Amino acid sequence: DRYRETHPDAQQAFLRGSLAMMGSRRTVADLLAARDAFEQAIRLDPEFALAHAGLAGAYASAGALTLLAPVEAYPRAERAVRRALELDPDLEDA
Repeated sequence: DRYRETHPDAQQAFLRGSLAMMGSRRTVADLLAARDAFEQAIRLDPEFALAHAGLAGAYASAGALTLLAPVEAYPRAERAVRRALELDPDLEDA
């Protein structure tokens, strides 16, 4: 659930990833930073649904902007969003 307690470092990593995804200019560096931050959050708290949803967004954006081959990016995004929904079926971000 969105409001459950999570590891403070996982929360910080999630916030870093979210900030990297903000703004109209998403560069390769921004998306790599976001991906790495979301993956760190997931390593620290594998049940952190928002981090999985964020990771899905990073991969989907990378595919849409062809910063990563869509054939590679979209399956990764789908796996991450499915995991987010497994953890929290009502998660709007997913």
